[in-house]
Formats: sequence, structure tokens, C-alpha cells
Amino acid sequence: MEYNFKISLFKSIAEEQELTLYTNKLNIIFGENSSGKTVLLDAIKWVLGEDNNLY
Repeated sequence: MEYNFKISLFKSIAEEQELTLYTNKLNIIFGENSSGKTVLLDAIKWVLGEDNNLY
């Protein structure tokens, strides 16, 4: 199973970003420092209701 996310206008993400996560595979998010890796995870947590104080 896969989960597709489209994220925009959240914290430092201005333009729409797409992210696909898989339940039966290893998911790795990598990038340069300050490229928005943590913000992507914060957005997913916010949508899932795990941290409503982020936005």
C-alpha cells in the first residue's frame, strides 16, 4: 500500500511538494541541510492529528 501526500503553504513550503510513502518498503527522505525534510514530516504529523500546534 502507498500513501501519497501533496503539501503546500505549510511553514517554509511555498510550492506544492509531492511525497509517496510505502507501507511495505523502506522509506528514506534525504536532502541537503535546510532543504525541508523535517517540515515534510511535520506536515504529515499535522494532517494525521499527531501535533496540532505546528501551524
